[in-house]
Amino acid sequence: MWLFYTTPPIIISGIYTLLPTNKTYSARFLYRLEHVLDMDKYYNLLMLHGFISVFYIVSVVIAVDSLFTLCIQHVCALFRCIKYNIEQIRGSEFMLPNPDIPNDEAYHGIINCIKSYKRILKKMIKFFFAYLVMVDNQFDEIIRIFAANIAQLLHIYYLSLTSQRLIDYSNELQDVIYSCNWYTISLKSRHLLRFTLMRATKPCQIKAGNMFVMSLETFSGVCTKM
Repeated sequence: MWLFYTTPPIIISGIYTLLPTNKTYSARFLYRLEHVLDMDKYYNLLMLHGFISVFYIVSVVIAVDSLFTLCIQHVCALFRCIKYNIEQIRGSEFMLPNPDIPNDEAYHGIINCIKSYKRILKKMIKFFFAYLVMVDNQFDEIIRIFAANIAQLLHIYYLSLTSQRLIDYSNELQDVIYSCNWYTISLKSRHLLRFTLMRATKPCQIKAGNMFVMSLETFSGVCTKM
C-alpha cells in the first residue's frame, strides 16, 4: 500500500521528464502541504519526509491487519482442536443407555468441547471501517487515487479471505458432529451433541460493524457492482 501511494508522484514526474509537453508541469507532493521552508528549493527533502511519514502511517494499518490475522488464525486453530476432540469421542461396545455421569467419558468430552466452543464465541470481535476520499480532477491525483483504490481492494480481499477461513473452519464442526460415532455413546451425550449441532449450523462470522459479513461472497458481490 505504501508503494502504491508514494510512487505515483515520482512516476508522473518521470513521464513528464522523458516525454516533455508544451504544458508546464509543477511537481506535486504526496499530500497537500504548507511549509515555512522554500518548497521548490527543498522539494527532495520534503518528499523524503513525506515518504517516511506515510510509511509510519501505513505501518499502523499493517500492525492492525497483522493482529486481525493472528486472532483469526488462533480462532481457526481452536476450531480445529474442537474438531479433533469430537472425532476422538468413542463409546464402548457394551454401552449403557444412562450410565453414571462420573463414569461417562464421552459425556465429559462433549462438555469440554462445548466449553471450548463458548470460549471461541466470546473471542469474536466486530469490526467497522469507513473510507472517504476527496479528489481534484487532475491526472496525477487520479493516478494516485486509482493506485490507492487498487491497494484498498487488495486489502479488503485479504481481510475477506482471512474471514472466509474462519467461516470454513467453523462449518467443519457441523460435518464432524454428523460423522462422529454418536450411536455408541450414552443418551445424555447424544442430547449434548444435538444441542451442539444446533449451534454449529450457524457459522462464526466477522462483521464490519452491523452492515455486512466479511467473506469472499461479499467481496465478489462488491466487485461485481463496482
